[in-house]
Amino acid sequence: MPTSSILNTIRIKTEEEAEMFLAALEAAKNAPRQVRETPNMRYVTDPDEIKKMLEKRRNVQSELRNSKSSLRKRIRRRHQDWRKQYE
Repeated sequence: MPTSSILNTIRIKTEEEAEMFLAALEAAKNAPRQVRETPNMRYVTDPDEIKKMLEKRRNVQSELRNSKSSLRKRIRRRHQDWRKQYE
């Protein structure tokens, strides 16, 4: 229970402090709770739709790999050109 750990760290010495602590507990108890909205999603159960989604994912991943490798090649070329220029 959370109050047990709270009470281990709080030192209440006067009656006024005790009343303030009890008032804070009551206020927390009566405070409106925030309700999270459920995400707007749907479950996919159609095997064809799942296949399409996975294929799209594979295509995006391969495009990313290709763009990374072409970027590396361009960087290497520029670096080589730069080295030739200053040698």
